[in-house]
Amino acid sequence: MRRALAGMTLFVLALVGVSEGTALAQDEALARGLRGLTLKVPQDTHQRTYLGISPEAEVFRLADIPARIVIVELFSMYCPHCQKHAPRVNELYTLIKARDELRDTVRVIGIGVGNSPYEVEIFRRKYTVAFPLFDDKDYHVYNTFKGIVTPYFLGIVRNATGERALFYARPGGFTDAREFLDLMLDLAQKVGGG
Repeated sequence: MRRALAGMTLFVLALVGVSEGTALAQDEALARGLRGLTLKVPQDTHQRTYLGISPEAEVFRLADIPARIVIVELFSMYCPHCQKHAPRVNELYTLIKARDELRDTVRVIGIGVGNSPYEVEIFRRKYTVAFPLFDDKDYHVYNTFKGIVTPYFLGIVRNATGERALFYARPGGFTDAREFLDLMLDLAQKVGGG
């Protein structure tokens, strides 16, 4: 865990501008892509309430979610790693909901990269996913984040000035949902403050 945390600390330093070169440029491209990303508001009332999105809205941006931390999983229903990893992501969601201090401050969403609404719904049902999943039928996310492999996790935090900051961007899954949640909370605190 210490080695992983040390590696993540270096990653965060890269995000806030300490490192140079390709990694920083890629991080900035991810951040720009996230700022411009719009998603269709879910029809499901429970999911709209969970996200804190107005029912009158048709689309929303990640910055519109009032939670302090948003964890995004980019997945594909055709990705065997995403399929294998689905129970762990479900466990992450359950852990967050079980903790009173996190229930209103952390949100988890998934985006099916290059997947249609039909494909995303198959994934949701097969793996009993309770958190909101969004399709990418127009390949906007796929084209914005070209070159990523799934699963891919992003962590976004609202900082002290109210702006969203990317604090985590990494391919691959995690082995322990509790450790991953602790890592995300620690990194969000370092980048977002407060």
